[in-house]
Amino acid sequence: MLQTSGRILLTAIPALLLASTARADDLPSAGANDTQQTVTVFGSRVKDRDVFDSAVPIDVFTPQEVKNALVSGELGQALQVLSPSVNMPRASASGTSDSVRGIQLRGLAPDQVLVLVNGKRRHTNSVMDIEGLFPGTVAVDLNAIPEEAIDHIEILRDGAGAMYGSDAIAGVVNIVLKSGTQNGSIDALYGANYTHFAPTNSTITDGHTRMLSADGGLHLGSDGVIHFGAEYRDAGATNRAGPTSASASYNSTPADLALNNQIVFASGDPATINKSLFYNATLPVLDGGSEAYSFATANWRDTWGDAFFRYPGDPTNVLSIYPNGYRPVSTGVSRDASVVAGLRTSLAGWKWDVSAREGYNTFSYGLTHTLNASLGASSPTTFHVADFTYEEQALNLDLARAVPLPALSEPLEVSLGAEYMHESYHTSPGDPASYAVGPFTYDADFGETIPPGSQGDNGLSPQDVVHLGRSVASVYVDLEEDLTSRLLVGVAGRYSHYSDYGSSTTGKFEA
Repeated sequence: MLQTSGRILLTAIPALLLASTARADDLPSAGANDTQQTVTVFGSRVKDRDVFDSAVPIDVFTPQEVKNALVSGELGQALQVLSPSVNMPRASASGTSDSVRGIQLRGLAPDQVLVLVNGKRRHTNSVMDIEGLFPGTVAVDLNAIPEEAIDHIEILRDGAGAMYGSDAIAGVVNIVLKSGTQNGSIDALYGANYTHFAPTNSTITDGHTRMLSADGGLHLGSDGVIHFGAEYRDAGATNRAGPTSASASYNSTPADLALNNQIVFASGDPATINKSLFYNATLPVLDGGSEAYSFATANWRDTWGDAFFRYPGDPTNVLSIYPNGYRPVSTGVSRDASVVAGLRTSLAGWKWDVSAREGYNTFSYGLTHTLNASLGASSPTTFHVADFTYEEQALNLDLARAVPLPALSEPLEVSLGAEYMHESYHTSPGDPASYAVGPFTYDADFGETIPPGSQGDNGLSPQDVVHLGRSVASVYVDLEEDLTSRLLVGVAGRYSHYSDYGSSTTGKFEA
């Protein structure tokens, strides 16, 4: 596949908008920026340990590398381009899995990859993968994080369950947001996929993508800063399905055979409209000895995906509605928000980081251009299938200090922490017609049962609605010591208690 795209960077407009607040001395030098990219905030709870003296494998991708990779259009795909350890399978015709795609790290499932934003845990989405490649998993929705907000990305390619919990078995991805009052920018992008498709001996141009984004920074008081921005992305669907062989259809009726060698299936990316906002702010407090911070993202996304084609003679069809068969279209409306606020300070010889966070994701699932065959000719062709909502609130405390030991030349780095998190999940039913068992349950012409419910996905009935919640309390400790200039040893442990099933204890030794 040959993908062509154009990218236009406009800087004059934001320069005019921010001229009253931006100052030349706020701009970091190239050397300062390079140094910034090597400092990690994860993989070790010791502050300012960089990738060169870390005991675990960490990749750090610079702002320019991230910007180049994001031309592909999706954050998960950009991570796959940047790191060979990352894989983003592209499910198609998979219902809700078309709308929310997780990433793999080191070949493990998406729910075993922890995603952090500015070093703080990111909430998962509300949709469980039941038709995609990883049934039963719930991933973090990376596409809910605005691309324009990202400064650089760090990837820990090692199990980190003892530090962060069981959702970090595969590793950790830390997304660091833009900060400061450096000059803002406005980006405009247009791209499309241009493919010579051998199965049909045709040239296809699709996946037309239009993106407009803007970001910039302002001063808060004399020393505080806030960086903020917005992004809009409209991506068209792609289709790489070949011509059908109607002789293999369900009943091979004359109407089925009339579709032979036509392209009636769809295999590719869904169409999406993505709108996002973000901010990242810091403010010195308490006479400059402490720092308050906060950051947030908000995302609105609409998705249209395709299900499998239903032939005219299929028992799931009603000929009076779709005489030439039909291909259901799944619709997803996702709303996502996350906010973190905290305080960093020093007290009694310890560095303190106290924070609170809340994450929210709701997904409204529907179908159009479909039917419930058991209702016959009276079936509607558009259905509301279900609503899913996930919420997460958490309080977190991190403590760190260096403890001198008489027998050692370097101090023992001690990190302690505790976290309390509450999760809630609930669902809402679909339209009655989406799960109804109508009067037409048997096709006498072909001697076959007519399946009830909306085609593409059955609706969620009131009997299947759930309202769930649980709390998780965790404590953890991390010790590191540079025994020599060439030998670093560390030990970490974490204890977590889950209100719904018990507790777990995890430990780790590294050198």
